Amino acid sequence: AVVAAREFVRYEWQFREAGAVHFTASPRQSGPLAEVISRHLANVPSPSQTLAERIWASLPWGENVPGGG
Repeated sequence: AVVAAREFVRYEWQFREAGAVHFTASPRQSGPLAEVISRHLANVPSPSQTLAERIWASLPWGENVPGGG
């Protein structure tokens, strides 16, 4: 999604060609953007680990620290 200043409206299709699924240059059009975000978040699966657990799991010493995995 691209939220841009009004002077970038003329570049909307370049942003879309680059992969933007939504473009807005007006704060009044935040409703459709919120809908796109809500649909996306509804389809994202819940993580099986918390953020802290993922961080500890990615550290090479995480399993050797008390409380770290």
